[in-house]
Amino acid sequence: YSGAIIAIDQDAAYAVTLPTATSTAEAAKILGWHVRIIVVDAGSNDVTVVRGDASNDFLMGTVASAAGDSNAAAGITVSGHTVTFANGVSAVGDFVDITCVSATDSNTVFTVSGLAST
Repeated sequence: YSGAIIAIDQDAAYAVTLPTATSTAEAAKILGWHVRIIVVDAGSNDVTVVRGDASNDFLMGTVASAAGDSNAAAGITVSGHTVTFANGVSAVGDFVDITCVSATDSNTVFTVSGLAST
């Protein structure tokens, strides 16, 4: 659901898969779709966020550090169209906001912005 808050628990490794548009009607509905993904239980496993269509969709952005680290946050990385909440580094309250900024029947584009405590 657009506007949802997804609470993640790092006690198990898993991936959150973003929606993808496969028709012009779906593309019109998904444009502007957004969620917040937040750590509620930091644990010893990576949790990732992946694009729905690994061959065509895009997922890109940046995560800042509350400490002002110029390397952003080691606890949350955005690389290779994947957001990773790193085990042993992510902290409770670390989050990303993900928004669909473009969608067609074959490409869905998401931007990521977030804040991590480390």
